[in-house]
Amino acid sequence: MKLTSMRKWFNAELRKFAPKITGSVLNVGAGDDIDNEGGHYRDYFTGATKYHTVDTNGKCDYKTIVSVSDPYDNVLSFWVLEHVFYFMNHIHEIGLHARKRLIIAVPTKYPYHPAPGDYWRFTHEAMEKLLEPFFAIEYMSKFDDGKDMAGIFAVARRK
Repeated sequence: MKLTSMRKWFNAELRKFAPKITGSVLNVGAGDDIDNEGGHYRDYFTGATKYHTVDTNGKCDYKTIVSVSDPYDNVLSFWVLEHVFYFMNHIHEIGLHARKRLIIAVPTKYPYHPAPGDYWRFTHEAMEKLLEPFFAIEYMSKFDDGKDMAGIFAVARRK
């Protein structure tokens, strides 16, 4: 996967928060956990006591999280939500599994990429409403390259 300007922005945003995260971390839809800059996201979380990845294996489905029995202090969901048709269920399952925080990134504008499926784009208002039942947003940042890529990065605290 090539390193886009949006991925560089996302990685920089994540580097601001990841070292402050303590406890267990679950990265949902992590694939190979590669940041496309020669590193791994697990290395960003220096204060994590445990870091676990769950890949979707080509099938983005909220049931991926259901398969994880233990709750985690922190749940990560990067560039996954647009691929989950039942995205409300995905957020609900994250809410059940995250004891402290959710760190999430979603596209607001991005070229169609159907691997696997490409269903949704999200605004900052949609993210606020989606997370509201479980989380209070502590930080939200927006990116827009002025062409075909825009996204949202958010850190949300469990209510």
